[in-house]
Amino acid sequence: MSSRIRSLGALNLSLNFDEIREIISRKLDKLLGSKTQLDSWNDDFEIKNGTINICIVGSLTGGTGSGILVDIALLSRELVNYMIGWNCTITGYFTLPDESINALSDENVKANAYATLMELQYIDDKGYSDICFDYDTGDKYELSVNQNLFNNIYLVSNKTSSGLLTMEYLHQILANSIYRNICTPFGPKSCAGQINMGIFCGLDLDPKSNKYRHFSTIGEASLVFPAK
Repeated sequence: MSSRIRSLGALNLSLNFDEIREIISRKLDKLLGSKTQLDSWNDDFEIKNGTINICIVGSLTGGTGSGILVDIALLSRELVNYMIGWNCTITGYFTLPDESINALSDENVKANAYATLMELQYIDDKGYSDICFDYDTGDKYELSVNQNLFNNIYLVSNKTSSGLLTMEYLHQILANSIYRNICTPFGPKSCAGQINMGIFCGLDLDPKSNKYRHFSTIGEASLVFPAK
């Protein structure tokens, strides 16, 4: 527990860096094992090398999620590149501080979200220099000018025009969005739309990086047909 203090979340990751890296590595080994097994079942069946989709889900309000999400994304991308050599698409799904119970009574909540968004924006906008991450373990990872940490970031709120959503319903919206983006034909079309969203909406490029931002949001809607 980080008691809603981002620095404690980052410290916990630093103290357990090797263990966290090993957990992610085992997941990738399992994925490679599944690919090898499927390839061996049928000579005519082959899983082609392609892209691994990684979803990082968390909150920007607490100390744990907001304190480690940048490092988790960076570590995941580096391990995929080192162990497999495939492309890696990382999507972040993060909840914002809202008028939920007791949330705004802690001044750290909004500060955590603000600081994390500033970091994500800085990394996303880097168009003029590389960013190097040095860890006490001796690991060094670098993001080049043309490399994104997150391919897309969804910022989600439980506040709507008609009131507040329950956390259970908000979590269901997140789960539905992840399922649609990964497991249905809607996903690739949605990604294509996100890539060109800046052009579609006439958004200006960032003046420093000359890039479009990768922040977006999600929601659900329904079509109701009255029955007689």
